Amino acid sequence: MAAGMVMVLVATTAVMVQGLFLRPDEAGAFLGRVRRANDKGLLKLEERRQGDLERECVEESCSHEEAREVFENVPETEYFYPRYQECSRKLGAAPRSDDDAKRIFKGCVRALPNQCSPPPCRAESSSGCVDLQGDFACRCLPGWTGKTCSEVWSECVELRCEQGCSESAGSVRCYCEGRNGSTLATDQRSCQPIHTCAPVSDQKDPTFFYLGMNFNKGPAIFMRFKLQKLTRPMSTFELRTFDPEGLVFYGETGGHSNWFLLALHNGQLEVQMKDTNGKLVTTGGKPVNDGQWHQVSVEKTLSHVIVKVDGEEVINVNNPGHISNGVDPNSELEISVAGLPPSAPDMLRPMNVRLDGCIRNWDWMGQDTAWISGALRDEPSRQCYRNVEPGSFLPGAGHAEFNTLSYAVRKPSAVGPSAEGDADGDGWRLQLRLELRPSRDQAVLVALVRNGTDAELTVALTHAARGAVGTPARQQQLVP
Repeated sequence: MAAGMVMVLVATTAVMVQGLFLRPDEAGAFLGRVRRANDKGLLKLEERRQGDLERECVEESCSHEEAREVFENVPETEYFYPRYQECSRKLGAAPRSDDDAKRIFKGCVRALPNQCSPPPCRAESSSGCVDLQGDFACRCLPGWTGKTCSEVWSECVELRCEQGCSESAGSVRCYCEGRNGSTLATDQRSCQPIHTCAPVSDQKDPTFFYLGMNFNKGPAIFMRFKLQKLTRPMSTFELRTFDPEGLVFYGETGGHSNWFLLALHNGQLEVQMKDTNGKLVTTGGKPVNDGQWHQVSVEKTLSHVIVKVDGEEVINVNNPGHISNGVDPNSELEISVAGLPPSAPDMLRPMNVRLDGCIRNWDWMGQDTAWISGALRDEPSRQCYRNVEPGSFLPGAGHAEFNTLSYAVRKPSAVGPSAEGDADGDGWRLQLRLELRPSRDQAVLVALVRNGTDAELTVALTHAARGAVGTPARQQQLVP
């Protein structure tokens, strides 16, 4: 009985095993497969390439995700994939040979919509559309570009600017965003960092009086005192300037017949005096236009006028005949600081009156001058900067004189002689080149003056926006 049971089990097993194996021809077909694009050396290529329809849906069965990689958009994927699945079920669950794969592919792809219908290209700027099976390409007319030929073609496309491009009539150029700290490089396409100047310290001090405020030779400060009340015939102050020339102060008593002035000439202190007995001009001491504070005192004694710098005597006028003898004691002493009064006489040695400098800690003949400090606090434009460096002051030295009747210049379209006094019609032209590093301030840089009073042309700095710092600037040419 046991032997019979064994025989039955063996027979049953043989039948079951026989059902698990395929016939030789079927087994060969089962083992056969289409060569995949990512075999061996093509693996990296498949990783780099975006899935295309033939590789994903011919060489292997498409998944929904693979179809999405092909079309790169949801609508076309959702249109294609259900039809592809239905087509695959009808033609065979999976490709078994190259011919089968091509047959399945062709049968399913015919269900894809025409990508050029409805027309995606802009009709006014295109000449046609090419169906790329899952994508399209428009043929743009000259002057148009873009996916649908809806963008005007620009020369900026070929210029390849790093940051931005600007087009105007007849020209195209790159630009860089200066507010972000970049400027156009020498290749006129790329951008480079802006060279940043050291910030200008523009903090002012309400106790520093700026002497260069006026440009019309008028005084910055004007004072009048009774001679009888002058108990201390001495004036002291601290001076700071880079300017080599200019008037510090001018004083007169008894009209224009008796006057005195202290000025800078070639950086040195200079005294000019005139009274009924004569005139005098003298200069002494080391230059003081070094940008440092210097203590200056001017003292009048019975027989001397003494000027000291930092406690050291630099000028001593020892000539009683040149000091204000014979002046009515009831008269007044008028003092003009950093300028001349309108009716002042001619200086004994002409100079550029305007002094670009500062004074502080002043004492004018021991008189009460608190009103100066009060006015200074209310007018920041009359205050000096706390910190300066070479170049902080513009000396304004030098001038040119032209013997001409007019400033007429022939216009480019004019024919023949120009305005009066210019018979040949060529006129004349003034070219000026300045390199400066301006800060937040105001000052005249250059003026073209006629007859000594009429300013035909003035180039000046005006107050800039709050918070400005020093930046390079350049004016290349001026034509009056």
